[in-house]
Amino acid sequence: MNKLEKLILETYSNVKEQDRNTKKLSELPKAFVSSLEKRYGAVDMKNDFVSSDLDTYFKTSNVDKTTGRIDHKVINLPSF
Repeated sequence: MNKLEKLILETYSNVKEQDRNTKKLSELPKAFVSSLEKRYGAVDMKNDFVSSDLDTYFKTSNVDKTTGRIDHKVINLPSF
């Protein structure tokens, strides 16, 4: 296995690990999504997500139509 293949596999592994630590907005109650929308503006149901412990909201700030790159604004949610 060459260095490039190893790098790609390691990066893919990290991405898959991050997927398990997040939740899509579609997986959450509508009341929670509505409260995010009231506080932080319109939500992007396709690209926005939250951490699995619901303490961080990743709000889409930019989508590059050429490359498909998505930038997020990281918002720490209040916890009680």
